[in-house]
Amino acid sequence: MDCHMHRLTERLAWFAQGNLDQIIETMSLEEKVGQIFISFIYGPELSSLAEETIEKSKLGNIILYNWANELIEPNQVKNLQIKFNNACKML
Repeated sequence: MDCHMHRLTERLAWFAQGNLDQIIETMSLEEKVGQIFISFIYGPELSSLAEETIEKSKLGNIILYNWANELIEPNQVKNLQIKFNNACKML
């Protein structure tokens, strides 16, 4: 990596960290605690119960399992991730 790209990367990281710090400062303790938890989802859809749990617990991450081999297409994973992000409503 040339020197210019390295400096650009450093600057972008510095700005991103500043924004992250601002976001964290505005979060409640409940939201911060929720961000350290990971749960799992299996199947091709996000159930209404899962959405409600994610929203109430301020869940930070999910693991998608394909126990029943129902996740066939990459779009299914993409849609689950979008629904998870919408249920989070953190940012």
